[in-house]
Amino acid sequence: MELERYDMTWDAHDLAYEFYSEGPRGKIKKVVIFRHARNIGENVFNLGFGDWYEFADRINDIAISDNKDSLKY
Repeated sequence: MELERYDMTWDAHDLAYEFYSEGPRGKIKKVVIFRHARNIGENVFNLGFGDWYEFADRINDIAISDNKDSLKY
């Protein structure tokens, strides 16, 4: 079975992926970002995922947008 895919952009400098969830709640910018956790270990990264809040310039990782497009990849 071939599932529909998100169009994504990759920012190698910030180690981040961005894509838009589109569904009944509109078009919502989503971000996946990797942060190097040097204080824990050389090969340890934190992964953040959530809705991008432009006004706050940050990810909201507790938002539940429920845009009915979770079967996309």
